[in-house]
Amino acid sequence: MSSPNPIMIVAMGVAPEKEGEFNEFYHHRFLPALLASSEEVVSIRRYEELNISGTLRWHTRQFLTIYELAGEEGLAKADEIFARPGMKD
Repeated sequence: MSSPNPIMIVAMGVAPEKEGEFNEFYHHRFLPALLASSEEVVSIRRYEELNISGTLRWHTRQFLTIYELAGEEGLAKADEIFARPGMKD
């Protein structure tokens, strides 16, 4: 029986006035470029806090991204993946 692929979780807060710009860059430029250049990344899921009852409204909205990596090799290369050209633009 094979092990499930490891995941990497990234959480971040974004100032309300920057959310539109952040989402445009992250969803339409960064993530597609990452998938196209990284065979070690199997899938990506994004989540956003929706200010439902019980959330901390005085904080900036939280965003969560879950990266599914291609086995232990993908996990071992996680730092390298995000340091590739075009990933810091």
